[in-house]
Amino acid sequence: METRDVAIVGAGSAGLATAALLRRAGIDAVLLEAGPEPGAAWRERYDRLHLHTPRLLSGLPGRRIPRRYGRWVSRDDLIAYLRDYAEPLDVRTNARVRRIEREDDAWRLDLEGEQLSARAVIVATGYNGTPFIPDWPGRDHFAGELIHSSEYRNPARATRARKSRPTSSRAALRAHASRCARRRRSSAARPPASRRS
Repeated sequence: METRDVAIVGAGSAGLATAALLRRAGIDAVLLEAGPEPGAAWRERYDRLHLHTPRLLSGLPGRRIPRRYGRWVSRDDLIAYLRDYAEPLDVRTNARVRRIEREDDAWRLDLEGEQLSARAVIVATGYNGTPFIPDWPGRDHFAGELIHSSEYRNPARATRARKSRPTSSRAALRAHASRCARRRRSSAARPPASRRS
Protein backbone atom coordinates (compact mmCIF):
# COMPACT_ATOMS: atom_id res chain seq x y z
CA MET A 1 0.00 0.00 0.00
CA GLU A 2 1.31 3.44 -0.95
CA THR A 3 2.03 5.81 1.96
CA ARG A 4 2.00 9.62 1.75
CA ASP A 5 2.51 12.44 4.26
CA VAL A 6 -0.83 14.07 3.46
CA ALA A 7 -3.83 13.01 1.39
CA ILE A 8 -6.26 15.74 0.34
CA VAL A 9 -9.72 14.56 -0.66
CA GLY A 10 -11.02 16.92 -3.33
CA ALA A 11 -9.11 18.92 -5.94
CA GLY A 12 -11.32 21.98 -6.10
CA SER A 13 -10.18 25.45 -5.07
CA ALA A 14 -9.71 24.60 -1.37
CA GLY A 15 -7.86 21.34 -2.02
CA LEU A 16 -5.57 22.85 -4.66
CA ALA A 17 -4.72 25.89 -2.51
CA THR A 18 -3.99 23.66 0.49
CA ALA A 19 -1.74 21.36 -1.57
CA ALA A 20 0.15 24.33 -3.02
CA LEU A 21 0.81 25.81 0.42
CA LEU A 22 1.89 22.43 1.80
CA ARG A 23 4.23 22.00 -1.17
CA ARG A 24 5.71 25.44 -0.49
CA ALA A 25 6.37 24.26 3.10
CA GLY A 26 8.07 21.09 1.81
CA ILE A 27 5.24 18.70 2.72
CA ASP A 28 4.35 15.91 0.30
CA ALA A 29 0.61 15.80 -0.52
CA VAL A 30 -1.52 13.89 -2.97
CA LEU A 31 -4.90 15.23 -4.14
CA LEU A 32 -7.65 12.68 -4.72
CA GLU A 33 -10.35 14.04 -7.06
CA ALA A 34 -13.47 11.97 -7.73
CA GLY A 35 -14.11 13.78 -11.02
CA PRO A 36 -12.24 13.64 -14.32
CA GLU A 37 -10.28 16.90 -13.79
CA PRO A 38 -9.22 19.33 -11.06
CA GLY A 39 -12.17 21.52 -10.12
CA ALA A 40 -14.54 19.03 -11.76
CA ALA A 41 -17.51 20.25 -9.70
CA TRP A 42 -17.35 23.59 -11.56
CA ARG A 43 -17.99 21.81 -14.86
CA GLU A 44 -21.40 20.76 -13.50
CA ARG A 45 -22.53 24.32 -12.83
CA TYR A 46 -24.73 26.34 -15.18
CA ASP A 47 -23.33 27.38 -18.56
CA ARG A 48 -23.24 31.17 -18.06
CA LEU A 49 -21.81 31.11 -14.54
CA HIS A 50 -19.35 33.88 -13.68
CA LEU A 51 -17.65 34.38 -10.33
CA HIS A 52 -19.35 37.01 -8.18
CA THR A 53 -15.97 38.26 -6.93
CA PRO A 54 -13.59 40.12 -9.22
CA ARG A 55 -10.66 38.30 -10.79
CA LEU A 56 -8.10 40.05 -8.55
CA LEU A 57 -9.79 38.67 -5.40
CA SER A 58 -10.46 35.17 -6.75
CA GLY A 59 -7.02 33.70 -7.40
CA LEU A 60 -5.41 30.95 -5.34
CA PRO A 61 -2.17 31.39 -3.35
CA GLY A 62 0.90 32.07 -5.47
CA ARG A 63 -0.83 32.50 -8.82
CA ARG A 64 -3.18 35.21 -10.04
CA ILE A 65 -5.97 34.50 -12.48
CA PRO A 66 -4.80 35.77 -15.90
CA ARG A 67 -6.01 39.23 -16.95
CA ARG A 68 -7.28 37.81 -20.27
CA TYR A 69 -10.13 36.13 -18.33
CA GLY A 70 -11.67 39.54 -17.61
CA ARG A 71 -12.92 41.09 -14.40
CA TRP A 72 -15.71 38.53 -13.83
CA VAL A 73 -14.24 35.09 -14.56
CA SER A 74 -16.48 32.64 -16.43
CA ARG A 75 -16.95 29.02 -15.40
CA ASP A 76 -14.88 27.69 -18.31
CA ASP A 77 -12.04 30.15 -17.68
CA LEU A 78 -12.00 29.22 -14.00
CA ILE A 79 -11.75 25.53 -14.91
CA ALA A 80 -8.81 26.30 -17.21
CA TYR A 81 -7.14 28.31 -14.41
CA LEU A 82 -7.62 25.44 -11.91
CA ARG A 83 -6.20 22.96 -14.43
CA ASP A 84 -3.10 25.14 -14.89
CA TYR A 85 -2.79 25.69 -11.14
CA ALA A 86 -2.86 21.91 -10.56
CA GLU A 87 -0.10 21.20 -13.10
CA PRO A 88 2.84 21.06 -10.63
CA LEU A 89 0.78 19.21 -7.98
CA ASP A 90 0.18 15.47 -7.57
CA VAL A 91 -3.50 15.20 -8.56
CA ARG A 92 -5.17 11.86 -9.15
CA THR A 93 -8.45 12.16 -11.00
CA ASN A 94 -11.28 9.61 -11.03
CA ALA A 95 -10.11 8.69 -7.52
CA ARG A 96 -13.25 8.54 -5.38
CA VAL A 97 -12.53 7.97 -1.69
CA ARG A 98 -15.09 5.53 -0.26
CA ARG A 99 -13.87 5.30 3.32
CA ILE A 100 -11.28 6.80 5.67
CA GLU A 101 -10.24 4.85 8.77
CA ARG A 102 -7.61 5.28 11.45
CA GLU A 103 -5.05 2.47 11.32
CA ASP A 104 -2.23 2.55 13.90
CA ASP A 105 -0.43 5.89 13.45
CA ALA A 106 -1.86 6.68 9.99
CA TRP A 107 -5.11 6.89 8.04
CA ARG A 108 -6.19 4.29 5.51
CA LEU A 109 -8.14 5.61 2.54
CA ASP A 110 -10.20 3.13 0.55
CA LEU A 111 -10.56 4.16 -3.05
CA GLU A 112 -12.29 2.25 -5.82
CA GLY A 113 -9.87 -0.62 -6.44
CA GLU A 114 -6.95 0.54 -4.27
CA GLN A 115 -5.88 1.71 -0.83
CA LEU A 116 -3.61 4.50 0.27
CA SER A 117 -2.10 5.36 3.65
CA ALA A 118 -1.44 8.91 4.88
CA ARG A 119 -0.16 10.44 8.12
CA ALA A 120 -2.76 13.22 7.77
CA VAL A 121 -5.98 13.59 5.75
CA ILE A 122 -7.63 16.85 4.71
CA VAL A 123 -11.20 16.63 3.44
CA ALA A 124 -11.79 19.49 0.97
CA THR A 125 -14.89 18.24 -0.84
CA GLY A 126 -17.06 21.31 -0.36
CA TYR A 127 -20.74 21.32 0.48
CA ASN A 128 -22.32 20.96 -2.97
CA GLY A 129 -21.75 17.26 -3.48
CA THR A 130 -25.22 15.90 -2.70
CA PRO A 131 -28.28 17.85 -3.89
CA PHE A 132 -31.17 18.07 -1.42
CA ILE A 133 -34.77 18.94 -2.24
CA PRO A 134 -36.84 19.48 0.91
CA ASP A 135 -40.12 17.61 1.31
CA TRP A 136 -42.37 20.67 0.97
CA PRO A 137 -46.08 20.24 1.72
CA GLY A 138 -47.92 19.75 -1.58
CA ARG A 139 -44.77 18.83 -3.53
CA ASP A 140 -46.22 15.46 -4.51
CA HIS A 141 -49.21 17.18 -6.13
CA PHE A 142 -47.25 19.84 -8.02
CA ALA A 143 -47.98 19.34 -11.72
CA GLY A 144 -44.93 21.16 -13.05
CA GLU A 145 -41.33 20.04 -13.24
CA LEU A 146 -39.28 20.54 -10.09
CA ILE A 147 -35.50 20.52 -10.46
CA HIS A 148 -32.65 21.20 -8.05
CA SER A 149 -30.42 24.16 -8.89
CA SER A 150 -27.53 21.70 -9.41
CA GLU A 151 -29.40 20.34 -12.45
CA TYR A 152 -29.86 23.75 -14.09
CA ARG A 153 -27.54 24.44 -17.05
CA ASN A 154 -29.40 26.98 -19.20
CA PRO A 155 -32.99 28.09 -19.98
CA ALA A 156 -33.43 25.61 -22.86
CA ARG A 157 -35.16 23.08 -20.59
CA ALA A 158 -37.72 25.66 -19.44
CA THR A 159 -38.24 26.84 -23.02
CA ARG A 160 -38.99 23.28 -24.15
CA ALA A 161 -41.46 22.87 -21.28
CA ARG A 162 -43.17 26.15 -22.20
CA LYS A 163 -43.56 25.10 -25.84
CA SER A 164 -45.04 21.76 -24.85
CA ARG A 165 -47.82 23.22 -22.70
CA PRO A 166 -51.34 22.27 -23.74
CA THR A 167 -53.05 24.67 -26.17
CA SER A 168 -55.46 25.85 -23.47
CA SER A 169 -52.54 27.08 -21.34
CA ARG A 170 -50.94 28.83 -24.30
CA ALA A 171 -54.27 30.40 -25.21
CA ALA A 172 -54.70 31.61 -21.63
CA LEU A 173 -51.21 33.14 -21.66
CA ARG A 174 -51.87 34.89 -24.98
CA ALA A 175 -55.19 36.26 -23.68
CA HIS A 176 -53.49 37.56 -20.53
CA ALA A 177 -50.67 39.18 -22.56
CA SER A 178 -53.24 40.76 -24.87
CA ARG A 179 -55.16 42.25 -21.90
CA CYS A 180 -51.92 43.66 -20.46
CA ALA A 181 -50.97 45.21 -23.82
CA ARG A 182 -54.43 46.84 -24.16
CA ARG A 183 -54.10 48.31 -20.65
CA ARG A 184 -50.66 49.73 -21.46
CA ARG A 185 -51.92 51.28 -24.71
CA SER A 186 -55.00 52.81 -23.10
CA SER A 187 -53.05 54.27 -20.15
CA ALA A 188 -50.44 55.73 -22.55
CA ALA A 189 -53.19 57.42 -24.60
CA ARG A 190 -54.73 59.14 -21.55
CA PRO A 191 -53.13 62.42 -20.44
CA PRO A 192 -51.99 62.61 -16.81
CA ALA A 193 -54.74 63.59 -14.31
CA SER A 194 -53.24 67.05 -13.63
CA ARG A 195 -53.73 68.11 -17.29
CA ARG A 196 -57.34 67.00 -17.62
CA SER A 197 -59.97 69.76 -17.63
